[in-house]
Amino acid sequence: MLECLITPDGRLSDSIPRILPPEPKGVSLIRNVYSAPKELVVAHDGLGQIKMSRIFGALDFKSKCDFVDHSVIPPGTSIGGHTHENNEEVYFIIKGKGLMTVDGEEVEVSAGDLIFNKCYGTHALKNSGDEPIEILVFQVSV
Repeated sequence: MLECLITPDGRLSDSIPRILPPEPKGVSLIRNVYSAPKELVVAHDGLGQIKMSRIFGALDFKSKCDFVDHSVIPPGTSIGGHTHENNEEVYFIIKGKGLMTVDGEEVEVSAGDLIFNKCYGTHALKNSGDEPIEILVFQVSV
């Protein structure tokens, strides 16, 4: 089910592959983020490795939703600064706190915050605390 998005050197790829193996019959559209397999990745040239799972991919949707990811960002690591083009992304902070940079503005974020990353916007998330940050990321093509 996990789409191929990790480069051979363990980095997160910017491309969004659309080919997935067929799911076995009887698999529902309910997926548990905590039991999903995790990959260790360097996200957008950020600091250290984070754990991430692709919970839903593009083929799971009839809409232009590209994916829903669940990530755990350990203390001292980050999702590096990057710019999206023809898509929008929303980060939902499940738990933890850190520093979110959106278009050059840095703001502290914590559990319950929703961050909208617009088309052509640049953003990054750094765990500056002493507990892991847990997030859901939703990306939609426009």
